[in-house]
Amino acid sequence: MVHAAKDLSRRLKKIEREIEKTDNSLRISELNIEAMSLRRELGLPLDN
Repeated sequence: MVHAAKDLSRRLKKIEREIEKTDNSLRISELNIEAMSLRRELGLPLDN
């Protein structure tokens, strides 16, 4: 279980970095949806 949480956390950090780097609003929306899903799975606040 801990390993799965670490993987999800790594994916979330990667997504957050990509959001910071991109200026494509559609891609940002897609990444935000994916990040929200990961936060929900990790039990983190959804608003970042």
